[in-house]
Amino acid sequence: MDEELKQQVANLRGQVDLLIGEKYAKKPWYKEVPTLIAVAAFLFSLVTTVLSYTRSNEQDVQSLKAELRSTVQRLTTIPRDQAEVVIKFKNDAIAATTLTGFLQQEMSALAQLGNDLIKRIPPNRTSAVDHIAIANALSAVSFVGAAVERYNSAQSVSVSPWDDCAALWGIANIEMAAGKAGDARVHLQQALDIVGKKYPGTDALSKSYMNAQTELNWAAIEAAAGNVDLAIQHLNNSDKSLAGLSPNAQIDAFKVQVAQMRATLTQPQVQTQPQPSSIGSPAPVKNLPLPKSK
Repeated sequence: MDEELKQQVANLRGQVDLLIGEKYAKKPWYKEVPTLIAVAAFLFSLVTTVLSYTRSNEQDVQSLKAELRSTVQRLTTIPRDQAEVVIKFKNDAIAATTLTGFLQQEMSALAQLGNDLIKRIPPNRTSAVDHIAIANALSAVSFVGAAVERYNSAQSVSVSPWDDCAALWGIANIEMAAGKAGDARVHLQQALDIVGKKYPGTDALSKSYMNAQTELNWAAIEAAAGNVDLAIQHLNNSDKSLAGLSPNAQIDAFKVQVAQMRATLTQPQVQTQPQPSSIGSPAPVKNLPLPKSK
């Protein structure tokens, strides 16, 4: 009898332990309300942090772009101001030299500022025009290494054959001045080929006009290096590119530029001591819109 009672007690104790174990057994974490609340709070904090960082970063980029835009706008007006000073003080060399010197110092400071700003902006948020404007200014104040870097960056983000050509003209100008005539001519030839290779959909009219501008710039670069015969050859090439275009105000003005450079280069004193021409300098030509066929 005692053995039977002990067995019944043991069985009951086992059943009680089993019930208690089932009641207090640990649930999966995703069924635990406190755990779910903690996870939800963590995810909310994480998303809030990411959104805050993204918003802050976007505000920083917009601020940098605004400052860059202001810097580029001023850089593009300094050459005009320098020309105006030279004209205004043509009879006062000291004043002209002093004022143009101040403007050159301003260009140097702004070119370096612009170069720093544009490198802090994601490449896909910059434009080729901004890179070229800064590169032109850097080149003008003899920061040629930084200028070439900007020209290369312009090509990497360019979506226009004009911007690609302008960058290649700038690089070629620097290389020719450094005595690297072969490299300069390679880049100028690339400018002639850029439409067919990178922009095959460009119409023949636009291609002819761009090639004419490249040939004119090539002539100016060769002339600055004292290669007058080669400069005249490229002026002739420019005329050939213009030959198939319908006459209009822009084409007529362009032909005048070519004629003026040819007249300058064929003067006897220039052949002996050639001088660089400011006409068609290797910079983006935005003031001459593409001609429209009639």
